[in-house]
Amino acid sequence: MPESSRHTAILLGIAALYDVAERAGKEPLSPWLELRSLLALLHTLGDGRREPYDKFWKHSLSEGLERNHASANGYMRSTSMRIEILGIGRSLNLELRSTELSNVISEIRAKQRLVRMSDGS
Repeated sequence: MPESSRHTAILLGIAALYDVAERAGKEPLSPWLELRSLLALLHTLGDGRREPYDKFWKHSLSEGLERNHASANGYMRSTSMRIEILGIGRSLNLELRSTELSNVISEIRAKQRLVRMSDGS
């Protein structure tokens, strides 16, 4: 895979993980094949460390520690997942700080909106 294609694939994968973390802020996720596949694909492109990928998966399924505090649990779950995204980025030789990650996500979303508009969706 050419380096620019690899880099683009990694950024798209990171953007998808960021969206998953946002969704998990509302409620724990069910185990789903798409997320597991994305984590596996990114892992194969990385340096072999499994820890941030495993932790991201576990956090996505976590009910949280605080009974009757869904909001606090959601915040802790999505924040923990975002921390692991930074570790996943490092395993892929992509050193992103939170603000840089947000900028990358915004850029990808803007491109997606343009594609949808041009398709008439």
